[in-house]
Amino acid sequence: MPAILIILAYGAALALAFILLRYVHGEHCHWYWHAGAVVLAFVIGLTPPPENWSGPILDLAVGSVFVLLLLWGAAAPLFRPHRH
Repeated sequence: MPAILIILAYGAALALAFILLRYVHGEHCHWYWHAGAVVLAFVIGLTPPPENWSGPILDLAVGSVFVLLLLWGAAAPLFRPHRH
């Protein structure tokens, strides 16, 4: 698998997590959604794939979802909405 594809996939997951935090994060998104995303990221990351579902494409997809969920959940305290 080309390195540029790996960089693009993880970079897109990183960018999407920060875009969601910056523009969608607000009053309707409570702390338990972010905590659930972190827990789900660890469940996805620690669950072994079925034997016939292996390969670099699956690893890249699962890794990208893991990065997206983990960053969106863990970085939420850094993007609190400003209250006046």
